[in-house]
Amino acid sequence: MALLRGNCPRCNTIGVTFDILYLVSTPYDDATSTSNEAFLKCRNCDKTTSAKIEILNESVVNYTKNIDDFQIKFDHLIAIASFVTLQKSISRSTPDGLPDHIDSRFREALICMEHGCNNAAASTFRTCIDLATRSLLPAEQVDGLSEKARRDLRLRLNWLIKNGQISKKLEALAECIREDGNEAVHLATLDENDVNEIYDFAYFFLEEMYAIQFRLDRARARRSARNIDKQN
Repeated sequence: MALLRGNCPRCNTIGVTFDILYLVSTPYDDATSTSNEAFLKCRNCDKTTSAKIEILNESVVNYTKNIDDFQIKFDHLIAIASFVTLQKSISRSTPDGLPDHIDSRFREALICMEHGCNNAAASTFRTCIDLATRSLLPAEQVDGLSEKARRDLRLRLNWLIKNGQISKKLEALAECIREDGNEAVHLATLDENDVNEIYDFAYFFLEEMYAIQFRLDRARARRSARNIDKQN
């Protein structure tokens, strides 16, 4: 049996020996590289796991078809890069066109939702709205927009809705950010229904703020590319 050493994610044993049951390489969609994975069995707990592997020596391809025939250690050929897990998988989508710093936080909130971490998800969605709405405020001093309102998301949302910077259609949903989002930060008492409402507002707000312009820009780019092709 082919062998590989690593840390077992099932029994948490450090430097344990795995039996390599199967190796597989799957081309990515762009066909320029491959995803390499190994199906392993821990010799300490007898449980199996899948790992993403790093190829250390290209000669490993000579062993993949009949791996059971080789009684050697593969440590000089491959190394465990990470273990395959659903921990970061998300079933809900993110709005198109989000800036990177908001997109990463939105995805983090979705992961929290998937694992039932309602207060963490709500707080992170609230952060997304906080970051996005700061850019909607005028740089100059404006009557009715106090320094406290600039800092406080609840007051900022009130001002933005009142002054037409946020659609009136979202006003009712905005209440969940103003109240539940604040409660998630300070009291941590939210349930699944609360965080679903916060997700709805965050998604629709960010969709309106970023996705529509993103799609328009993408459509213009496609049209420009077609016009260039016609000219050539």
